Amino acid sequence: MVSRTLPITVVALCGAIALACGSTGGGSPQPDGGRGADAAALDGGHGSHDAGHADGGDGPRGDAGLDARHTGPGDGASDAHRVDAPKGQEEAGAAKDTGAEVSSGIDSGADSAREAGLASDGAAGSVGTGGPVLLSMSEGHGCAVVAGGGMKCWGSDAVGQDGRGVAGPNLESATAVLNLPGAVVEVSAAGVIDDGHTLALLATGDVIGWGFNDLAVLGDGTATGPRLLPVSPALAHVVEVRTSYAHSCALDASGALRCWGNNLKGQLGFGDTSTVATTPTLVTLPATAAAVELGSYYTCALLTDARVACWGDNTYDQAAGAANPQLTPVIVSALGHGVARIAAGYDHTCALMATGAVMCWGANDLGQLGSALPAGPTASPLTVSGLPASPVAALCAGSSHTCVLTAGGGVACWGWNYNGQLGDGTNTSRPNPAMVTGLSSGVVEIACGGEATCARLAAGSVECWGSNYQDSLGDGMGADTNTPGSVLGL
Repeated sequence: MVSRTLPITVVALCGAIALACGSTGGGSPQPDGGRGADAAALDGGHGSHDAGHADGGDGPRGDAGLDARHTGPGDGASDAHRVDAPKGQEEAGAAKDTGAEVSSGIDSGADSAREAGLASDGAAGSVGTGGPVLLSMSEGHGCAVVAGGGMKCWGSDAVGQDGRGVAGPNLESATAVLNLPGAVVEVSAAGVIDDGHTLALLATGDVIGWGFNDLAVLGDGTATGPRLLPVSPALAHVVEVRTSYAHSCALDASGALRCWGNNLKGQLGFGDTSTVATTPTLVTLPATAAAVELGSYYTCALLTDARVACWGDNTYDQAAGAANPQLTPVIVSALGHGVARIAAGYDHTCALMATGAVMCWGANDLGQLGSALPAGPTASPLTVSGLPASPVAALCAGSSHTCVLTAGGGVACWGWNYNGQLGDGTNTSRPNPAMVTGLSSGVVEIACGGEATCARLAAGSVECWGSNYQDSLGDGMGADTNTPGSVLGL
């Protein structure tokens, strides 16, 4: 197994010079690859960040290591590449996706990171270690951007995914990432248990990554051993980065999307399953992109015309296309032009509509679509019923569960609950939303991991619940919990 234990600079994104990067073969993907879990911030988030499962059953499922954080337009993108939050929610305190802080106290994800003391140009040595301002969760580890542009990570560190410069035992509490070349404004964590990796977007627009790289997910031109590459000016315009177990994508300020890594299920969108890209390569989309979310072996983009396009693995209709795999981006036509945010899980996908409704499609064996029926997968988006009265402002998707953050700062979840990832004080799976215990208000960001969920509170703490395998909850306890507990060290 090849790993990276120090941040490495992702090779120049080809689009800035109007060239497609070359691709070479890479490592063989594992059968239940996954995505990390990005957090969903109320006013500028986009993720689903994030996570994944492998198969059905009552016991623990294998995860996709998804990165499921933000669910709406990309943080830090220009307003021209954002999609506004639902009309009518602005008055109710929900966030319009302008990157500005809203009256509910919910902030804008990466934008808040940029504003949290990043007056410097992001040069090495300028990063700080203040309170958390942005989250991301994978199956085995979690990370937070902290005020001043520093980072802290916790959980599995078997391949250096926590960024300390060495591979070692689990970190039971949040620990500072070392060797950062500049201030971080966004993080995306992914991986399956021990095989984790992390990508970070710097204030300069550069992307760095560390940890597992057998599948070329770090984008530095290799799928093997540690290697540093110089920063390219082409990265100056990157506004969002997302990674999954087997592939990664970056969005630039022009709305162009580039992806790299393994392509077993066509998740890179190149029209085949054989092209493995070790460097970022342009994806042809129906329109420019406002945000991107990665499932296990599939990808979805929120377009600037408020439509959604998906591609890659479609075994459970998660890409909503007619083919499996879906080799090129296809519009999820049932959603029309009314989508504000998206979230991608292991094999289900959800969208926050401009009307305020939440619609989900894909696998539904554990109620992750927010409906008891149908019990099997569906390509037709279902409307989630029983949402909190306060308007939904953001959402995230884990392995087989889904959570929403309301404009009032409350959190509700539904779906699989074997490890307590719904946070309702039980381990009972449910197809309808249930409020997370003790989090009816005060939350500004949520992040879904594989079978875990985290919330960042306005008061400054980060609370997590669900699976604590590999100490991924960062609470120093090592045991699963079905109610929120604080991450230590933040």
